[in-house]
Amino acid sequence: MEQETALSYLGFERLPPLDVLEDEFEMAVFEQRRYFLSGPVIPKLFKSKAARLSKTSEAFYSLGVSPDNMSLVLPPSEFDDTDLVDLMKSWINYLSQTRLLIANSFDGQKVAEVANSIAIAKENMDQQFLEVTGSMSLPKVSSPKAADEFDYGTVLL
Repeated sequence: MEQETALSYLGFERLPPLDVLEDEFEMAVFEQRRYFLSGPVIPKLFKSKAARLSKTSEAFYSLGVSPDNMSLVLPPSEFDDTDLVDLMKSWINYLSQTRLLIANSFDGQKVAEVANSIAIAKENMDQQFLEVTGSMSLPKVSSPKAADEFDYGTVLL
């Protein structure tokens, strides 16, 4: 990204000192990290926020902010779908591992990469959830008859 484009994208009129850029970058990454760590996993929203964070990071990097060179190893996003309990346990385990990666990273590109992988994994997990629950047989529950319901009007009057 060119310097003028980056300045315009970030809302700066001219190039601020490097320490100001680094502070702004940390605030931008922190804001998105906070959502990725505590917000619900909605795949479209996660992908959108990850793309925005990636573009913001690219703009800051082009202005002189140095990226974190820490390596990133994503956990496998395959879920145990033998039954509903195992599927949910494997999803929770995957989510906790990836959120730990987000919590330990201060690099916007890496946070965006992990968030994007969470969104893709959530889509896969949702598909597996539908397959597992679609094959389940649930007991038929009958609704109570109106005549059997308690008459609250007698208590209130």
